[in-house]
Amino acid sequence: MLEIGKRKTVGVKLPVLIGRSFDRHDFGFSEPAPAVQLIARDAFVADVSIKIDQLCAEIRNVSRDLEISKGDIAALRDESERNFRFVAFQDADRRTSANRHEALSKRLEDVKRQVDNIRGQMSGERESYNSFEAVSKKLCELSEFERQFRGEIRKARLSAYLFCGSVLMWLFTVLAT
Repeated sequence: MLEIGKRKTVGVKLPVLIGRSFDRHDFGFSEPAPAVQLIARDAFVADVSIKIDQLCAEIRNVSRDLEISKGDIAALRDESERNFRFVAFQDADRRTSANRHEALSKRLEDVKRQVDNIRGQMSGERESYNSFEAVSKKLCELSEFERQFRGEIRKARLSAYLFCGSVLMWLFTVLAT
């Protein structure tokens, strides 16, 4: 019972008294009522009124706890919705990642198939270039061909210059005569 007296009452509304003017009356302390012995009915009424007051206080406490619980339930609902959205996002991300990996593996398989086709076409005189040494040998051979080709180009240019020069000399001699 001491606990009930310590709690603050929240939202208690006083009855509105219409047509009463209290500004002229003094509401100071009044004299205590003389002690009268209570009869059984009065004791019952007093006990019932005390129990009703306690019940009203308990109802206020329960209603306050109910409002707090409603807030907690709403927060839990929001949290569960956030968790649901996060799980859905993770699933979508996992599916996207799996699709990317699958597309990449298909591309790699296509490249491998093309390389195998190229290796299959290489037969007879062509070597298989599976090591750096084989590639280096082939590059040396090609560079030798390139040197020979450049020499032939130089010779062709010299021949072209000599031919053009002889044609010009022929023209000068024909025109001079």
